[in-house]
Amino acid sequence: MPLRNSTIHSLLVYIFLLEGLMLTFSIPQPAPPSAARDSSSTNMDYRLFEFFTIHSSCKSRRAMVARIISDAFMLAEVGRDIPESSISYKNYFVDPALDQNEFYIVRNMSVSILSNGDSKKKTTIRCPRKDIGVIARTTADPTDDPFIELFPKFFQYPSLASKPFTKNGWCTPPPHDLFNFQVKESFLIHEFTHLAHIAQRALELASNQAAERIIALRRVGTIDITHAKGYDHYDIPAQAARDLKKQWVAYLTSQAHEVKPSFWPDENGESYGDALLG
Repeated sequence: MPLRNSTIHSLLVYIFLLEGLMLTFSIPQPAPPSAARDSSSTNMDYRLFEFFTIHSSCKSRRAMVARIISDAFMLAEVGRDIPESSISYKNYFVDPALDQNEFYIVRNMSVSILSNGDSKKKTTIRCPRKDIGVIARTTADPTDDPFIELFPKFFQYPSLASKPFTKNGWCTPPPHDLFNFQVKESFLIHEFTHLAHIAQRALELASNQAAERIIALRRVGTIDITHAKGYDHYDIPAQAARDLKKQWVAYLTSQAHEVKPSFWPDENGESYGDALLG
């Protein structure tokens, strides 16, 4: 059963007020209606059942999975309207003053998530019982049968609804570990961006503003840079995402002295989920 709308928004507001050395949040300002279909909380179940099929392998966790998906939509609504001044955005993506194109892509990724990429495709959510050492796995290539697999490790993490505001929860004292600030919903945002129909529609929506960057739309979803050469030594994907952004800032502000990174932050799935939580 989804949380009531007021409860979810209260959680998000509390989360954005948290401060720390490595964790800073920003509350988005109201924005005009987007091009996405209506994504108000009254349509949560509508989106859930139109966009997804929860596989029988999730039978014992069906209600939990449905609730997490609905709460992930709430995070996407934050991302859709995230302001240029957002500190949490700037932790993972290039400052709009240096690259405005990325800002359009990031916002439209949330728009695409909320509209299922304007696609009729349904993504199957599976819950494999075998632990293979990963949190989740998703189809990234174009397919008529996209899926997201949530492995046992995924369910070991807290959710927005379950994580307490104590020293063992959101209020963990320094030194801060980025893993302590990740929840199931942020992992789902990450996985949503891997879906080809979601990522491609985001690029299409951003193409008018970001035409200088988007010469040919890529036809696959986002990647995990921790699987790529030069980033595969990271134990914490969120730290890799932050460092990728720093590399781009260094390159854009001093091109003569820095090597151009292989990927933009908006190509990395991890960056999206983390940006909505700091």
